[in-house]
Amino acid sequence: MGTRNVPHGRVRNRGDLQAAYGQAQKLLSSQRYDVRRVVQNGDEVAVELEWGGVLAIAVPSMNLPAGHEMKAYVAMFLTFRDGKIVSQRNYDCYPPFEAAASHAMSSAGGVKTQSAENGNG
Repeated sequence: MGTRNVPHGRVRNRGDLQAAYGQAQKLLSSQRYDVRRVVQNGDEVAVELEWGGVLAIAVPSMNLPAGHEMKAYVAMFLTFRDGKIVSQRNYDCYPPFEAAASHAMSSAGGVKTQSAENGNG
């Protein structure tokens, strides 16, 4: 199942995730994860969270300036074995980027930003 960012969805292994994390560190100046709810049933865990990331660089293809704060509402499903995550499925919902970019640019003082720390995404 895809999202606007990844229309056809994707499956990644540990190496892919590490590479993606490295790319995110270049793209984002900061990010945060606000966990709203965690539900556990044996080795299965469901997490509802809100993610926010501030762009370190502009993304012209999406008409987003550096400093723009991206947001996503996330449902994450984890399976554990022997205390380790063996699978993770994420379902991300992003508010429309164009509206968010327009709002950020029209806010008093220009680009809207929020201070946050880099997460362990």
